[in-house]
Parts: sequence; C-alpha cells; structure tokens
Amino acid sequence: ETDFLEQLRPENLAEVAEHPELRTKENHALQYQFTQFNLRDPANHARPHPIFGNRELRRALTMATDRATLVRSVFDTLALPALGPTVRAYLTTDPNLPQIPFDLPRARQILDSLGWRVTTSDSVRSRNGRPLEFTLSVPSSSKVRVQLAVLLQEQLRQAGVKVNVEQLDFPVLVEKMRKRAFDASIWQWNTQPSPGAVRGSWGTAGSRATSGNNYGSYENPVFDAYVDSALSSFEPPTRKAYFTKAYETIIQDAPAIWLAEPIQTVGYHSRLQLTTMRPDAWWAHIPEWWIPADKRIPRDNAPPSATPAPALPAGQKTP
Repeated sequence: ETDFLEQLRPENLAEVAEHPELRTKENHALQYQFTQFNLRDPANHARPHPIFGNRELRRALTMATDRATLVRSVFDTLALPALGPTVRAYLTTDPNLPQIPFDLPRARQILDSLGWRVTTSDSVRSRNGRPLEFTLSVPSSSKVRVQLAVLLQEQLRQAGVKVNVEQLDFPVLVEKMRKRAFDASIWQWNTQPSPGAVRGSWGTAGSRATSGNNYGSYENPVFDAYVDSALSSFEPPTRKAYFTKAYETIIQDAPAIWLAEPIQTVGYHSRLQLTTMRPDAWWAHIPEWWIPADKRIPRDNAPPSATPAPALPAGQKTP
C-alpha cells in the first residue's frame, strides 16, 4: 500500500522478496553502534574504573567478541561490523582499518595474565576477591540493542566474564550516561556529515566538559593530535591519512567494542525511479525522483477526493 519506506527491518526482507513489483536500495548511513566502556570509576571520577581502566582488559573483551556473528544475528544483511568511531560514508574513512581480531583463546590467555582467573564453580573470573562482573545498560525501547546485549552477554560468559543486562527507560539511561554513573552501555551515535564530530564524542575535550558527549571519558593526546591535524588539513589524501592514524589509535585502545554500522535499506515500488540518496538526508533529492509515463496512474483512475470542492456562486470565476 506504500510506494516508499525509508528503513526496512530484517523481518521485512523475506516479505519484499515475495512481491516482484517491489525493490530495495542500500545506502550508507551516518550511524554506528558500540558497547561504551566507562573508563572512570562511577563512584569517584578521579579514579580509573576498577575493570575498564585497564587497556589490556578492554582489548581482551573486544577479542572475546565475535562482532560478525552479532551483526548477522541481529541485523541479517542490513548492517556491517562497525569500523570504529566513524562510518563508511565518509571519504576520510579507510574501509580496511585494522581491527582487534576475534580470538577467544587469546582473550582468555590475556585475562589469565592480568590475574583474572576462574576460581569459582560458576566459571566467573575473579582477582583479589573481586569477580569480573559488570552491568551493561541498554534502552528498553530498543529491541535491537537489547538483542545485542543478550548476545554479547553470552559471548563474554564464554570468556569467564559475568555481564548483567540492565534495561532502562531511555531518559533514565541518558541521565546515567551524562553523569558517568554507568559501567558499560550499548550506545549509538547518529553522527554529523563531517568526520570532525568524532572530536566531541571521543576527544579529551568532550570527556572533561560537563556537557561533553564523551561519556566513557576516553582520553589520549595522540588521538586528539591526529584528529586536530586532519581537521586542519585541506588536501584530501593528507586529511584521510591523519584520520586513519586517529582511528587506528582509538581502535587499539579499545574504549568501546565497535559493534554495528547499519545500512540504510529502503523499500520502494518499481514504478519509482530514485536518484541520489544522501546518507544524512535521504529525502533531499525527492524532487528529482520520477515515474515513467507508461507506469503512471491515469488521472481517470485516481481515487476520488474525500471532500468534494464546494460549488462557486453563479457568475463567480475560479481564481
């Protein structure tokens, strides 16, 4: 009954396939999802987080996460594993950015070397009497993020990590994030058309400002310097090279597990001839869409108006 739908869900794909008159079109979006670690102690922001304050532990958790399986299980073909704090729509993004690989045996070895060992009957690691356990907060209104949290919970359990999934109303979760009163959260950025937005979301300035968006308090002057150099460069190759260095730095620091980059997948009737679809505004080029003459609905067959126009008084002309 609809000629165009701006975002299909995985469960829609099979239905679309049953209708030969329907089409789909993919477009990179300005959105990515990730597990945000809080690098500061929620009880005392002056101290590192007792778990996530350790870089090697964060890397081990990333290594224990099969991101490709998570994305395929939740999104089917409507997303790709996220590359980092960036999206493929940016010309400054290298689609081959090196990632921390999925390697569960190696992740277990790293956790052992850090002193987190399995000593209890429930297979949860501990160190100095503290279990390797944290709370993962997600918005209860997001089916996708709840699914990601449950799957991540199971994957990390296999590494000896206990994850407690906490579902919260979205406003409550936002307030916890802003106050840095959380352990970890599955979060999402609908980023801006410019890659410079990464400075506010992951740069040191966004961490220290009370209104900053760097909720996990990630701080690395090397990352900041590369981003600043990229934004002050006017030659595209140089700009891309600096952004690549910045992304490589933050990926290896693992302040988050980069989960998914959804692909904007629209559904539409084959009568429609679509043109350019911008990642930040798919509707911007609607005036350029068209329908071939032989596929247009004849005016005689158009549905009647629900309210007929009132008759004009005798002698009065239509303006």
